[in-house]
Amino acid sequence: MSKPPSHALHDLSNTELKNLVLDLFGEVAALKQIDPPPLKWSALRYAFLAAWRTDWMPRKRYKPEEIVAKLRQVDVLTSQGQSVADAIRAIGVSEVTYYRWRQEFGGLKSDQVKRLKDLETENTRLRRVVSDLTLDKLILQEAARGNF
Repeated sequence: MSKPPSHALHDLSNTELKNLVLDLFGEVAALKQIDPPPLKWSALRYAFLAAWRTDWMPRKRYKPEEIVAKLRQVDVLTSQGQSVADAIRAIGVSEVTYYRWRQEFGGLKSDQVKRLKDLETENTRLRRVVSDLTLDKLILQEAARGNF
């Protein structure tokens, strides 16, 4: 398509201008191979996030017993003369993950870790129960005072 000179655009009629603009947009879309904009712009953000996340590997969740076993494996490898960084690489986790695990599960054994997790779960459940009962108590106090 030949584009008229820019000084002659004011001489064109509305339909000619509209056709020219549509032709230009069609050429640009063909060159860039772009999709039309989404109907909801919020959907565009999620499309970017979905494309961004596909490059990552799924996150592995280790059980506490597996974590303790990996920490022991690093201890064995370092006692055999390997550097800590090489031992961490050998178990397949990052250094940050290793040091976080060491801080949390440092000198514990497998059965102790299981007991710790059970106690943490029970503690969470009991905290919820206490907060629910406290809320019920406050509601009943308000009702007894007549401030409803």
